[in-house]
Amino acid sequence: MTSVGVILRLSWRLAALQRQRTADLQSLRGLQEALRQRDLQKAPAEAESPAPPGDNHAALAHRDATIEQLNRELSEAQANVMASRRNF
Repeated sequence: MTSVGVILRLSWRLAALQRQRTADLQSLRGLQEALRQRDLQKAPAEAESPAPPGDNHAALAHRDATIEQLNRELSEAQANVMASRRNF
């Protein structure tokens, strides 16, 4: 029964992280669009200089790594539950 609790907790955490990632990506797209609009209003010489990368990419990369880790843990927990069911 403990395995089921772990799977449930990991599933909830994974779902929450996926929702947060979706919201972060939507926010990032909005910010990128605002930056593009601002760059369009600049003089051509100014618009050619690349914008410095923000912390958004690092935060999203960290979040993706966490989601991947949770996916692995969830898969392992599910495999353990299936194996324990087979033993009964």
